[in-house]
Parts: sequence; C-alpha cells; structure tokens
Amino acid sequence: MNPKISVAITHYNRFDLLVECLDSIPEDPCIQEIVIVDDRSTDDSFSRLLKLWAASPRPLAIYQNPENLDC
Repeated sequence: MNPKISVAITHYNRFDLLVECLDSIPEDPCIQEIVIVDDRSTDDSFSRLLKLWAASPRPLAIYQNPENLDC
C-alpha cells in the first residue's frame, strides 16, 4: 500500500520563492495534494498563484485567508 501524502505551503508576498518551493517537490504518486495557503498577500502574487494553479498538472489546492494573520 502506498502512503498518501499532502504537502502544505504557507505563502505571503514571495511568489518567486513559492515557485522554487513547488519545483523542489518531487513528482511522486504518493503526493496526493499540494495545499497552498496565502496569508492575504499585498502584491500580485496571489493572482499569479491562481494562474499557476490553472495551468498546473499537479493536484494544487489554493486558499487565501480572509485577513492577514500577522503572526
């Protein structure tokens, strides 16, 4: 039995690093989903993330916090 793995990534205003992070995740059938949570980015990275999601063959789930958590 193959394990099912979810990868969670937090994101805020650093689209270039997000892409680098996604590129570092191996293509593996055990990876069931990649979940990205945007902490209400103030630049255009969230809209760029949505475009990336639309074009990605990988199982991405994109969420955005209703407000910046500022933790």
